[in-house]
Amino acid sequence: MMAPLLGAICFLLVSTQAQANCLNASTSKRLSNYCLVQRASKQVIDLRTAQIIDYRLKHEGYERGLGLPGRAKQFSFQPYVTPILDYETDINGGNPDKPLKLGNLTFTGDPELVREEGIVVGAGAGAYGRYLAGEGRYLDYGIGASYAHSFEHDIGIERRFASLCSKNHIRNWWYIDGCASSSYVDKDLTEDTRNTLSVTVSKLFTSSSTSHHQASVGVNRVYDEDYEQNQVSLGFETINSNGWHTAVSATIGESIDGEIAVREALSASLALPVRNRRLTVSTSYSEADGAKLLGVERAEETWAFSASYNIYKNVDVSIGYTETDSTIDYFDVATPTVSISFEPIRF
Repeated sequence: MMAPLLGAICFLLVSTQAQANCLNASTSKRLSNYCLVQRASKQVIDLRTAQIIDYRLKHEGYERGLGLPGRAKQFSFQPYVTPILDYETDINGGNPDKPLKLGNLTFTGDPELVREEGIVVGAGAGAYGRYLAGEGRYLDYGIGASYAHSFEHDIGIERRFASLCSKNHIRNWWYIDGCASSSYVDKDLTEDTRNTLSVTVSKLFTSSSTSHHQASVGVNRVYDEDYEQNQVSLGFETINSNGWHTAVSATIGESIDGEIAVREALSASLALPVRNRRLTVSTSYSEADGAKLLGVERAEETWAFSASYNIYKNVDVSIGYTETDSTIDYFDVATPTVSISFEPIRF
């Protein structure tokens, strides 16, 4: 009697751990859902796991899910608010605090236009939701705005964004997604608007019983304040059996004459459980060129590194370092980054 009971307890622990690995490892809900379904198909699952899978399938448009009671709303609307506490290195959108040297020429900037840095506090509000269009087909949307203020400099940063994505399961775990997004940042000295259209094809697959992957390729059209650019993007994500999640991505952009624009970008991240909380380590590299300043070519290389840890269930702390090396020393940057992220408060 005792041996079967112990076996059942051990199985439930293994099943629960596998479920946690799928849910906690990846920021991609699609890959997490795939992980849950694949692992559940190879073992008997407990009721709690079945309820989670059923809920997630129904919210991807599969009306029956696993056949458990309950239905997903065809249209959802989720308002939220979130606090902001960050250290900003350029609160006002100002210039570097050093002279601009171009060959034998030296220019001294207006002291009133020098960038300011410091702690900003504020709040954001918005809403997100989903419209279920059919099996494996749905529309995701999001809108929001935020304001963060520096009491030291008595200035603030206003941000607004909106996004709409059509996500579609074609067949055999192949997907095609189309997205449109817009962002706006208003600082004391600058305003920046950026709009993006993208189409992405992705494939989910399993290389072993406990390693699940998402490969994707996409084309993007970027509409910036001063230029338009075509880009190609590649991505690869993996959820491993040990709860580790890895992701790599690359972007290649066309050359833009007369404007500084990203030509190549690479990024990689590793997320893993540490003391039952999520630690994420990320690094990135990018090259940008295309601009000239008084006939002097401007090209830049940027490296960035960050580590984020979930110190509490709703709070993440992130620290990092960013360095930009420009062919014009005036645009060189080397700065630490610090931020505290709070999970949105939903209504």
